[in-house]
Amino acid sequence: MNAPSLLASGWDDFVTNWRGTAEFLYFLAQVLVLAGIGLAYATYRTAKASARQRNTLDKISTYRNPRIEQSLHRAIAVVRSGALTADEPLNKLRPSDQRAIVFLLNEWDELALYVKYGVMDEDLLYDNYAPLAIEMWSGLRPVMKEQQALDGRSWIAFDWLAVRWKIRADSLKAGKRNELLREVQAKLNRLV
Repeated sequence: MNAPSLLASGWDDFVTNWRGTAEFLYFLAQVLVLAGIGLAYATYRTAKASARQRNTLDKISTYRNPRIEQSLHRAIAVVRSGALTADEPLNKLRPSDQRAIVFLLNEWDELALYVKYGVMDEDLLYDNYAPLAIEMWSGLRPVMKEQQALDGRSWIAFDWLAVRWKIRADSLKAGKRNELLREVQAKLNRLV
């Protein structure tokens, strides 16, 4: 058989058996649509994770701004100096130190909200900042408590994140303390 007669024979078979061919083409179209949906979903998930990491790295890079870096270092130094007391914690500090402390608390509260709503990569932030965040949270509790007595929502997201990371850091140590922290976190989850 030459090529034109083979082509004609194939067309004749197609026309004769059109129903089976149509069913096959319909099935093939469904498979391709499902594959497209699967690929779109996988691409979306990858893009979402990539965006989360990019957002996190962008935020981390803002801390390299000299003004921001100086303010954060000043706040950390104040906390580590032990200058904050339970009685009027901010009032005894210089105004520049007060601004630095409030800036640090606002930054951590903002990061906590970004983590809670999946805008930033929690693992990346945790790996880079967990010990510092927990230390600052512990050291700044007098300031936070004072402000939260006036407005119960102040820096509540930072509370949520610090408790979450404290549980994660202490996950190797099972016991009563983690159970209490989980209860506190559950209460904070309802507030945030």
